[in-house]
Amino acid sequence: MLSFILFGLLGYRYSHWIHKHQYVLYGLATMLLTLGLLLNIEPLTSGELSIGFFMIVMFAGSLPPKTTLSKRLRSIRKEYSITGFILASIHALYFLFEGQPAWVGIITYILMIPLTIISLDQVRRKITAKTWKNIQKAAYPIYLGLWIHIMLMGEFAFSIPFAIYLVMKIRFEWQKVKQKRLRMILKTES
Repeated sequence: MLSFILFGLLGYRYSHWIHKHQYVLYGLATMLLTLGLLLNIEPLTSGELSIGFFMIVMFAGSLPPKTTLSKRLRSIRKEYSITGFILASIHALYFLFEGQPAWVGIITYILMIPLTIISLDQVRRKITAKTWKNIQKAAYPIYLGLWIHIMLMGEFAFSIPFAIYLVMKIRFEWQKVKQKRLRMILKTES
């Protein structure tokens, strides 16, 4: 939970730097991946750091789009998603090597692979916006899978931010529907 707050504050304060130097962030995450696997460092292998990044990505998509917080966090969703995936790889590989796979976690991790691949700039430029958007819809089952995986591990405190996200996202989507209806009404009246 602390990682969520820390990465949120860093993302808010340094969003421009993070976006501009994304490969530094990926390099640091890859170094942590290597250290975590070689030295069995608990905070890295536990998956908590990756959850912190993914929760920022989740919440950024549910914030009102015109706020400064939303603009800054949305601007680094790609970078945080890729970093979260790299850090989730530590967690997944560690428990696979230990012979303790959690199947909900494995399935969720596998679902993350296409989203991570299409988030890379080189791939993103080669696919259509429609294809990208359709693949991105897999984020919702991933968020659900993360929550189920965390609950199965007994980390019930994480239900609070997931519940808050769910309420915020439903409210955000409802506002979008209301605005679309209003535009349609105004268009038909003119």
